[in-house]
Order: sequence, then C-alpha cells, then structure tokens
Amino acid sequence: MPDRFGQGGDYSQTFAYLYDQNLNKLEADAKDADQQREEDQAAKDQQVFDRYNAGKISDDDLLAYIRRRIAETGYDKTQQANWKQALLQYSETINDAKALREFERTKDYAGYLSYLRAKAAGMKGNAAKKAEIEQQIQSLVTQRDQNSVARGADRILLNIQRGKATYDDLLDFYRDRLGNVSDPSLKQQIRGQITDLTAKIRSDNLQNKVSGLGRQLATRAITPQQYGR
Repeated sequence: MPDRFGQGGDYSQTFAYLYDQNLNKLEADAKDADQQREEDQAAKDQQVFDRYNAGKISDDDLLAYIRRRIAETGYDKTQQANWKQALLQYSETINDAKALREFERTKDYAGYLSYLRAKAAGMKGNAAKKAEIEQQIQSLVTQRDQNSVARGADRILLNIQRGKATYDDLLDFYRDRLGNVSDPSLKQQIRGQITDLTAKIRSDNLQNKVSGLGRQLATRAITPQQYGR
C-alpha cells in the first residue's frame, strides 16, 4: 500500500513498538497504583494499632480487624502469613492480660494456675517459653502456699487470744502444712516455726506446772517436801 508520499511501507513493527510502549506504561501505572494502595493501607493499619495502644479500640475490635486483614490479603501469601502471626500473638497477649486481671480481681489461684498450665502444655517446640511459664507457675504456687500458711496461722492466733484455740492447735496446723508445700524455703520457715512452738509449749507447760505446785503449796495441798520433788 503506497503511503502519502506515494511509496509503499510496512508499519507492523512501528505499531508493535507503540503497543509495547503503551502496555509498559499501563503496567507501570498499575504497579504504581498498587504500591500507593499498599502504602495507604499500611498507614491505615498503623492507625488502628496506634488507636488500640491508646486504649481507643477494644481487644475484640482489634482481633476482628486482624481477621479481616487476613481475609483481604489472600493475594499475598507473605503478607497474609504476617497477619496470621499477628492474630496468634495478639490473641495470646490479650488472653494473658484477661486471665491476669481476673486473678488480681478474685485471687483465684486455682483458676489462674489452670490457665497457665494449659498454656504451658500447648507450648510445642518452644522449650524456652514453656520453661518461663513453668517458673511462673512455681512462683504462684509458692505465693499461694505462703499466703495460705500466713492466713491460717493468723486465724489460729486470733482464736488463741479469744481463748478458742491453743498453741498445740497452731503446732498441729504447721505440721499439717509442712507436708503440703513444695517450696524448700517455705518448708524451712515452717520447720523453724515448729521448733519455736515446740520449745514455747514445753516452756509454758513447765511454767504452768510450777505455778500449779506453788498454788498447791500456798493452800497447803502439798508439803514443801512434795513441792521440791
């Protein structure tokens, strides 16, 4: 086909070049648009976490947002995996905080220890984290036992003051608790209390016996010879 100069020509390569140029531009524009969307979304994500850290978003709302982002990032497996990891981490942190708040409110050692033991049992392949939780459990058990011993002893001492209990009752209490605690330091403390109480009871018994003999001597119920035996 002649051109406008009366000459023939093949424009297929020119059209192909222009097509490729246009396609490259469209792809670049699409890439830029995608990049802008990702940056805008990242800013929105950060805003959500900032509001959560400021206490303006509830735990449930944050977890719902993370679950939504997991569904929305199916096109990018790496990004979706990051959101799934975030869900695990924030779920654990939130559950831990809730369990601790409930424990601080109720002082329910049994319930909190049950939560921690279940958490430790689920720590597969994370020996360091499991050991940390087990140490926390042992610390709580010791704290529970210390509080239990202190409260029990205080209650018996109060009853001793009221004439409703004796130091023998307190000694029996300590002997019973000695077999129910596991912390070596607490066991040693209880043994010390048992030793001191045993000495006190013996001293009190001896003093009471001497006082009784003195009263008997004063009333001539016994002779001086009997008193001196």
